[in-house]
Amino acid sequence: MAKGGDKKLVIILIILFVVAFGVIAALCYYRYNANQKLKQDIESIKARIQQEEARKATIPKLQRQMRERIEAITQLTQILPTETEASHSEFLRLLRGFAQISGVNVTSLLPPTEIPQPEFKLKKYIYNILVTGTYPQFARFLNQIERHTRFLKLDNFEIANDRLGANYWPDKPDKKIKLQITTYTYKPD
Repeated sequence: MAKGGDKKLVIILIILFVVAFGVIAALCYYRYNANQKLKQDIESIKARIQQEEARKATIPKLQRQMRERIEAITQLTQILPTETEASHSEFLRLLRGFAQISGVNVTSLLPPTEIPQPEFKLKKYIYNILVTGTYPQFARFLNQIERHTRFLKLDNFEIANDRLGANYWPDKPDKKIKLQITTYTYKPD
């Protein structure tokens, strides 16, 4: 009988061994899958780290470009008039100075149309001016505007005869000259 009990014991041991082997194999399989997922996660993290390192390497270049652009904006905006210089009274004073040098007469200067442009931190000023003078005087007046140290843009001008009707263009009489000049002011935050 001992042999029958030994057989049962052997069968039970084999069953326990098979179950233990199955449990160990299942645990190893799950552990292997977990390790594979962990390896994939590690590879994904390594790839993201490399991307971030590449981005980090571009930071000094971007900072240099930003400094260069800020410097360029600063230099470019120095030619723009201040808000005081763009005011109606100061602009009229400036034009009268140009008129005195060139010989034209400023007969009308309307207050400027002001158009804020907040996306660029600019304010646009559009002036409508009426002057009288001869062609040479007008040419000298335009030269003064173009040579001014601040940015003044001549958008449009019309010349009409001041005397004797529109179809008569003698050389000497004064002409009416209607100008539209634009300038900008810059106000950083």
